[in-house]
Amino acid sequence: MVGLNEDAGRGIASLVIDTILYGDMILNYLDDEIAGSYTEGPQTIVRIHRVGHRTRKKTPIGTRTTSSLRATIDGRTITLNPGRARLFKRSYTIDIRFDERILALSAKDLEDSMLLDGPKKWLFRF
Repeated sequence: MVGLNEDAGRGIASLVIDTILYGDMILNYLDDEIAGSYTEGPQTIVRIHRVGHRTRKKTPIGTRTTSSLRATIDGRTITLNPGRARLFKRSYTIDIRFDERILALSAKDLEDSMLLDGPKKWLFRF
């Protein structure tokens, strides 16, 4: 992860993340929005926007409340359902619903995350 720039006056920070499998991804952080896209290939842009005031100081987007989040992929609405993960107190998992597809983003360890195709509750059922 490499920091590109930080403009504290405007609340902007940009990071480049090497996804290993899919190349570099750039994340742009504003106070109320996070936008991400790959640096090569199709220019798909994912945006997560906070509606309302910041309720959590240490959460990058300022909230974990589902009703306070709006998200899009190239302008098309997606649904996010954030919830607690079991790795450590500040970790979280997010179910992502887009068209007919359900994905789960979850912490794998302290440094890595995993994106699962299908809801997490079904993949880990015994």
